[in-house]
Amino acid sequence: MPSQPAPPVTGWRKAVLIALRIVIVTGLLVIGLGAVVRLMPGSVPFALALSGRSRMCSPQEVWQVGAVRKQLHEETLELRKSSKIVETDADGNELWETPVGRFWLPHGSEEAAAVLIAQQEVDQYGAIHGDVKPGDIVLDAGAHVGLYARKALEKGAKTVVAIEPAPANLECLRRNLAQEIADGKVIVYPKGVWDKEEDLPLFEDPNNSAADTFIHNSETMVAHHTIPLTRIDTLVQELGLERVDVIKMDIKGATQKALAGGAETIRKDRPHIVLSTEEDNDDPYAIAEQIASIDPSYHTGCGGCFIGAGGAIEPDIIHLMPGDSK
Repeated sequence: MPSQPAPPVTGWRKAVLIALRIVIVTGLLVIGLGAVVRLMPGSVPFALALSGRSRMCSPQEVWQVGAVRKQLHEETLELRKSSKIVETDADGNELWETPVGRFWLPHGSEEAAAVLIAQQEVDQYGAIHGDVKPGDIVLDAGAHVGLYARKALEKGAKTVVAIEPAPANLECLRRNLAQEIADGKVIVYPKGVWDKEEDLPLFEDPNNSAADTFIHNSETMVAHHTIPLTRIDTLVQELGLERVDVIKMDIKGATQKALAGGAETIRKDRPHIVLSTEEDNDDPYAIAEQIASIDPSYHTGCGGCFIGAGGAIEPDIIHLMPGDSK
């Protein structure tokens, strides 16, 4: 006897089957998207940049940032596993032994230490647009304990001026780069940079010495010291620098004031400028306009970014690079 066709699924049974299919397809899409995001962390920002949700960072730059940030994450995890404190001095400064060398860091750096070292190991500031070339004279504003200065010397910098106002950071910097300082390759400048000569309280973060700032932005920060600040133009003249090729800044909200104090140096020497703009006070778009008002040939590049409010791509590392001619 021939088989009879199955009766059609109708009514509530049909609705349940459709709902199940939707759930299964949605689940597969979520799993697939999750895998893509894990394997290619730059994919979501890249898609947002492609859709026009980025004012400064191109899709190509956003994709490159994703690759650098993935490498940074992996390097940080490895350093956390493989690093340890091997000595603590009377002031609480700690000597860290890591796979890439020994470094003194102020007390309270446990959470930040691996990240700070990893940032230089993956060349966070120079990976996408470059920064230091052999023979360059570099101003490292916000030198912290000398990790960027060390990287700049590895790239062939002739001289690095390590500008650092925090006393604990300075002590560690001098230990970390003792030989380079003795050889005259590193000049330690124990002040902050600003738009005028001034003495201001330095607000220090007890849990991250790299976050010290002259701009009070957290109730957890305390001011133990009043520190002198100066202008970059004054510093350059005082040290008798023949030129400045690179200016790197990570100075926690003071960037625009410091650049204003270096306008003549920027106009004369036209250095490559690379800036951390992760703080609310460091507006990358206003900074780009500020530099363009000094020298209109400058153009911007994105060296780091994140997904900000409303799904827009916002830069947290920017490069300002002079054109071929004024």
